[in-house]
Amino acid sequence: INAGPLQNGVTSRLFLANWRNTHTLIDDDKQKLQWHVIWGGQGQHEQGTSPTSGFSQERTMASGFIDTQAQYGNLSAEAGVRVEHFDQFGDHPLFKTAAAWQIKPDLTLRASSGTGYRLPSYTELLFLFFGNPQLRPERSASGNLGLEWYPVTAMQITLNGYYHRYHDLISPAYDPRRGPITLNVADASVAGMELTAQYAWMDSLDTGISYTY
Repeated sequence: INAGPLQNGVTSRLFLANWRNTHTLIDDDKQKLQWHVIWGGQGQHEQGTSPTSGFSQERTMASGFIDTQAQYGNLSAEAGVRVEHFDQFGDHPLFKTAAAWQIKPDLTLRASSGTGYRLPSYTELLFLFFGNPQLRPERSASGNLGLEWYPVTAMQITLNGYYHRYHDLISPAYDPRRGPITLNVADASVAGMELTAQYAWMDSLDTGISYTY
């Protein structure tokens, strides 16, 4: 970025490797019985530099995960655990669960929950106008409950309620002394509902409307 007397440059590189395996233990379409186990790992190496501030950093993450997915009649469920190891921030286990109940062919009830861990990006750390090198990683826990309805073949209506809880939420803010900045919010929660309607007029054309509170 060249803004006259203000100059800032941020360069980041990301190297990523994924390994994923799927094992099918039960697969009976007629009885609606399925059971799958998915496991694998991920390696990630990231580099960030800012010549104008002299900042230079490398960070590495290695993770392993295992998920299980099952269906029994009109009920389906998923559960998984993932362990992430960061060379600078140690080990962090993450969990997720999800379930669905097909009440009728055109009506499904869904629920899910999980935890998260996120490092600040190099843009959030270094960018001239809102970067903050003192940012800490963000932790979160969330839950969702929703209905999915198909009143006619080409129309879908979904109603979803959600709740998210954050510790050290990474969020843009405004500091009267320096202007825009990205900060950690010690504790934050977000709750709301979302209503969406979508209609497919043809294979290449669909329209929709949504409302979020």
